[in-house]
Amino acid sequence: MMQKDKYQYSVEIAGSCNLRCPSCPVGNMRDKKEERPTQLIESDLFYKIIDKIVEESINKNCFVSVFDWGEPTLHPELPKFISYINQKGLKSRISSNLNHEADFRSIIKSNPTEFQISISGFSSDIYSTTHARGNIFKVKSHMYKLRQYANQFKSNTEFHVCYHVYKHNFSEDFENMKKLSKELNFKFIPILAKLMPIEKNLAYIMNKKVDGNKSISQKNTINEEDKKLIDLLFVDPYEEYKNWKKQTASKRNNLTSYCTKREYKTPIRVDGSVGLCCAVYNTKLKVVNNFLDLPHNEIHELRKKNDYCGTCMEHGLHDNWKMKQSQFFYKNLLGNNFISKIQRKIFKKIV
Repeated sequence: MMQKDKYQYSVEIAGSCNLRCPSCPVGNMRDKKEERPTQLIESDLFYKIIDKIVEESINKNCFVSVFDWGEPTLHPELPKFISYINQKGLKSRISSNLNHEADFRSIIKSNPTEFQISISGFSSDIYSTTHARGNIFKVKSHMYKLRQYANQFKSNTEFHVCYHVYKHNFSEDFENMKKLSKELNFKFIPILAKLMPIEKNLAYIMNKKVDGNKSISQKNTINEEDKKLIDLLFVDPYEEYKNWKKQTASKRNNLTSYCTKREYKTPIRVDGSVGLCCAVYNTKLKVVNNFLDLPHNEIHELRKKNDYCGTCMEHGLHDNWKMKQSQFFYKNLLGNNFISKIQRKIFKKIV
């Protein structure tokens, strides 16, 4: 979740990924050829984007994430990009699935502010279910390399193990990955997995609302693979929509007008275009063809006025993604105490 005391730009340096995770549009929207630019960002464009971010000085506590839907370690210039971000007085963030044989030595030597590891298991059969094409042995090997290089270069990089929690992976694998994270002095951050992107969520909700009314666009329909993924989730998009609608009935006019993703994050794609939101995938859901062409305030206004943004808010997708994660039961289920561990074992038997 974005904090109000910082601003984040996601400057995607790789437009695609080496994995095909079923919860991610790179995996679940592969048949949409027109959806996204998939190339690597041109170095000259990247540096110009960073320079513009510095010139506009939106927030003193400004992070540049070199990812959105793509895998940043696929770009051979990643270490140079991180060094440039740091040199300009900005904070740098990487998120990786650690499946690519990248130059991790140079990456860590460049000293990113944060390095997130996206993971969903400890054992091969569990992990490969939700990180399709992934190799958990390669991931764990790279985790040790990250620690080795961080110690070698006395890096102050914060490492976050972002463990995506599904019904099939929150018992033994959860505990084992937490132990490995502790051994490596990486922060273990469990988060409830969700179906992405927004387009898939909205299609699922709308189809449930009208019981499959054929008048709804079939462009982003839910297929059988999506349904299998949803069965593994603790967060059902339609149930979350209904809960959000019920809980915010008296305040919805206020809640539908504010979104932290819109107010505190700007998504920039590999071709320099600005997407409507970091949580959408479709190439048509963009507001500017080139980030360099307009000042921040004008880009922000275009995002606020976009009809799709309003549709998302009307269905709570800007807000309900964090509802279940914040509930006492799930806070305890994902917690770090003895009771939490017992609760996970009990709950595992009944799901």
